[in-house]
Amino acid sequence: MKDIIIDNTFGEDVSSKGMLKKWEGKIDGKKIYIKAGLYNRGAYSKIQPLTEVLVSDILQFLKVDHVKYYYNPKQERNGKYYEVCYSYDFATNGEFISMRHLVNRGEDDYKIVTSTFKEYREVIDTMIVVDFLINNIDRHYRNFGLVKSNDLYRFAPLFDHGFSLYGDLEDYELNLDDKETLEMIDECKTFKTSHYDQLDLIQSNIKINVKKEDIFDIVYKYKDVFTPHRIECIEHLISVRYNELERRGIFYV
Repeated sequence: MKDIIIDNTFGEDVSSKGMLKKWEGKIDGKKIYIKAGLYNRGAYSKIQPLTEVLVSDILQFLKVDHVKYYYNPKQERNGKYYEVCYSYDFATNGEFISMRHLVNRGEDDYKIVTSTFKEYREVIDTMIVVDFLINNIDRHYRNFGLVKSNDLYRFAPLFDHGFSLYGDLEDYELNLDDKETLEMIDECKTFKTSHYDQLDLIQSNIKINVKKEDIFDIVYKYKDVFTPHRIECIEHLISVRYNELERRGIFYV
């Protein structure tokens, strides 16, 4: 594990609506962003940081442009230790501009975004496919957008997936339901309230060659840090969503 220096000039610890502690830091002089897990029952969770890293591994395997996350089980901050994930600054010398600041939302958000940025339609459709697969419940308009650098624009790599694959639920919450019920709890924030309905929007001819078992193999690497029930729920979710994507001709072997 490389030494992380948290930038003391960043100011007060910040959070997403008071839920996750976030800090800026540096590794070998390169800017990084650090996130702890949810504060619950007197402790900070490891579930969200580990889920972030797991999804990062899956997206890397699918060859989807994304922010790579790393896990640090013991990050010190002001005399306290946290289990965190961190990522390098994907904007480097540029500026990230969220979709919230790029478009005005309306009756048909998908049409607004894809007509405004026609050149990124396939990338946006791929984002929809990925979010369906991992049941990302947190792709709001601050969580995707463009990077501006030297007056040139590019679609930002996908980031912030800690609330995917049931990462929003602690183990005691996850244990309240069976895997079938959990998969049917379908939450979405981007263009529709249902991932299944949102999948109907895509217009690009996306084809991804991937075996379900290969995705499972990535999940199984986390069997020593996640409970058996969590692994079982994630496996079931991916299986059901994979089968639907295969039925639609998006995933194929």
